[in-house]
Amino acid sequence: MISVAIDPFKLAVGASTAGFGLIGVWMAEILLSWEVMGPNRDRTLTWILFMLSSVIMMSSVASNIDIFGHLGGALAGFLAAILISEMPERYKPEWYGKARALSAAGLGAIVSLCAIKIFLLTPHVGTITQCPTLTELLKGLVQRA
Repeated sequence: MISVAIDPFKLAVGASTAGFGLIGVWMAEILLSWEVMGPNRDRTLTWILFMLSSVIMMSSVASNIDIFGHLGGALAGFLAAILISEMPERYKPEWYGKARALSAAGLGAIVSLCAIKIFLLTPHVGTITQCPTLTELLKGLVQRA
C-alpha cells in the first residue's frame, strides 16, 4: 500500500515485499528478545548490519526495484509481529504493552493514510480500477472527521 500511495502509476509486482515482511518480523523478534539474548547480541548485530546493507544494496542497484514496497513490507512485518506476539511473562520487557499498542496504532495509521491517499487523493485515469463502494465509504469517513 505504501508503494501504491507514493507512486500509484508505477507497476510494481512481486513477492519480495513479503520477504521484506519476514525481515521485519525478524527485527521485531530481536527487539522483543533483546534482554534474553545475552552474549549473542554481538552476532545478532553483525547479522542485522549485514542483512540491512545487503537489502539496501540490492534495492538500489536496479531502477525498476521498488524500494517503497520493500520498506513498506518490512515496516508492516515489524509492526504486525509486535502486535501479534505472545511472550512468557518472565521474558516480557516492561515496555511490551506499550509497544503492542503503538504497533496497532501504527498499522492502523498506515492502512488508513494509504487508503485515503490511494482512493481519495490520487487522480483516477486510464486503466486504474476504482472501487466505488470503498471510495464512498472513505469519503463518508473523511466528511465525519
